[in-house]
Amino acid sequence: MRVRGVLVMGVNGVSVDEHGGSREISGKADREMFLQLRREADAILVGSKTAATDDYGAFKPNLEIHVVTRAGHLPENSRLAREVKGAKTVAPDLANLAGLLADFRQRGLKSVLCEGGVTLMSTLIEFDLLDELFITYRMRLLPQRHALGGTEPPATNRRFTLVSQELVGDELLTRWERDERRK
Repeated sequence: MRVRGVLVMGVNGVSVDEHGGSREISGKADREMFLQLRREADAILVGSKTAATDDYGAFKPNLEIHVVTRAGHLPENSRLAREVKGAKTVAPDLANLAGLLADFRQRGLKSVLCEGGVTLMSTLIEFDLLDELFITYRMRLLPQRHALGGTEPPATNRRFTLVSQELVGDELLTRWERDERRK
């Protein structure tokens, strides 16, 4: 099973637009890549703030949606809570996330897509649960809000190797793989 992450950010690492989401940062090529990754996914992991801010709604049938939240419930008044039947929550700690991924493997899921935000992505990297990372860089300097990474460095340096890149207009689409998983 592959655990993939997808992010879009300005060249300065900022991944949140003025409204708190990422949609205004994303361009056409990034959206096409994002939708392709989502079509390939058997399950989605998304942070609760991202789910609420980006107004998550309907998904393809049989796609499992898991919202990572400290609160233990879906964002109130969110489209996700109203429209997505069977969306589940998971706590953002190693035991719960690793257990969820182990359950996915046991059930034969092939691809899990983590759609952000930066806190969840940083957590998956910290816990060494991410196999691939797709990052689109928009050739823009954005106002500083949130950048990938936390306030403290990871306990272990996680190495990723750039395996592909493509410049489409002002979007640089990159794909990175975790070094130990490339063998």
